[in-house]
Amino acid sequence: MNIFLKILVVFDSSSPPSDFKSNSNVIEVAYIKTANQYNNLVKKKEIKGKYKLIVFLTSKHSLPFDWRLSKLGDTAFVTFIGIKQCDIPLICDYLETIGILSIKNSTNKNKSTLINNIIQHINNNTHDNTLSLLKVSKEFNISTSYLSKIFKMYCGIGFKEYLIRLRINKAKALLRRGASVTETCLNVGYGNLTHFSKIFRRYVGLNPSAFRNQTSSLVVYKEDNNYEV
Repeated sequence: MNIFLKILVVFDSSSPPSDFKSNSNVIEVAYIKTANQYNNLVKKKEIKGKYKLIVFLTSKHSLPFDWRLSKLGDTAFVTFIGIKQCDIPLICDYLETIGILSIKNSTNKNKSTLINNIIQHINNNTHDNTLSLLKVSKEFNISTSYLSKIFKMYCGIGFKEYLIRLRINKAKALLRRGASVTETCLNVGYGNLTHFSKIFRRYVGLNPSAFRNQTSSLVVYKEDNNYEV
């Protein structure tokens, strides 16, 4: 059972970045150029079961007139209008974090409550460089083997992988705001700058300094952007 919220990000023809690719387990991407493509997308029977949220992005002041959002039925959706090219990675990082932090309802209420509390604890303590499977298992009075088993069952990935992804997402957000690499390293729970840089590069493709220089000049949400939620 995977607790990640699956999100479909839909670009219209005005703003698809040709180099944008999602390596996320949470986000899938679709590029829609015509009304027929849109209609074919929303007619798919599996769309309601597979995606819990559909996100539409356009650089224009409205979505194409012939995109009938009412056809989505009960599927939750959100639209971002008037976006700029530089906003897209920021939005997708934010959506990925939403997906990672989401929890599905479970038929086993006790286990669902336990894993929910465990994930909340992890999310609140990413700054702790001693956070580990052992430490969390002691906090909740369960064995490391049991924690590892239920975490993998509910999250679809292991404890360590989840923690790394969460820390890297938070690190990217801090660096974009102009935080120093050292400050970011400490704030996301890495006590060793070299190790942090190595992990960051493995997941992002750039070292933290290069990523900061490339993105820190961007303003995440400018007041003149009309984001419709």
